[in-house]
This record gives sequence, structure tokens and C-alpha cells, in this order.
Amino acid sequence: MGLVEKTAARIIQETFYLLLILGSFFVLFPQRQSLITGLAFGTLIAVLNFKLLKIAVCRFPKVRNPKRFLKAEYFKRQAIYAVAFIVAVRKHNLNNAAVVLGFLLPKIVIFLDTFILKKSLIIEEASK
Repeated sequence: MGLVEKTAARIIQETFYLLLILGSFFVLFPQRQSLITGLAFGTLIAVLNFKLLKIAVCRFPKVRNPKRFLKAEYFKRQAIYAVAFIVAVRKHNLNNAAVVLGFLLPKIVIFLDTFILKKSLIIEEASK
């Protein structure tokens, strides 16, 4: 398994951990069913898109027309987000804000990992 696959697997795993933490927090709210299902739906769509991004990154070096490939992959992922959000708006048992939060969970995990890594590097540098 290469670096891309290991990093993607770790980010997906941490995304599901964050989903469990937020889902257990949402149990305290009165409309918990729509919040939890919206969060789970948004997270599953975001993880699907993240996996599609990983596949595109792995296929990129073999592509003949990289500009067209990147545009097509980006459009495909954004179309999935658009369709998923339209479904969430039409279904009344999915909370729209929770769906959007689910869409953002992998990005939040990447941001937190970067922040934690940068902080640990600063601490290591200071201890030398």
C-alpha cells in the first residue's frame, strides 16, 4: 500500500470516528433522528467523493490529457454533492445543516490532522 492509500484510509477512518462523536452528541437534541441521519448521509457522500479523489490521484500520472481529466473528475464529484444535497432538501427526514456538516467532515479531519502535525513539529523543533 502506497502513501496515498495509507493516508486516505487513515483520513476515512478518522472521519468515521468524528461521525460517531458528533452522532453521539446529536443524541441530546430533540430532533435527533433527522440530525443523525443527515450527518450520516452527508458523511457517506463525502467519503465516497474522497475515495473518488484518491482514485483520480492514483490514475493521474497515466492520463494523456491531464487538464480534461482533472476537470471531468472535479465535475463528477461536484455533481455527486449537488445530487446528494437536492435529495437531502427533498427528504424531510434529513436535516440540511447536518448533511452539509457531513459533507465537510473529511475536510475537518484533514485540517485537524494538519494542525496537529504542525504543532507536533513545532514542539519537536523547540525541544532540540
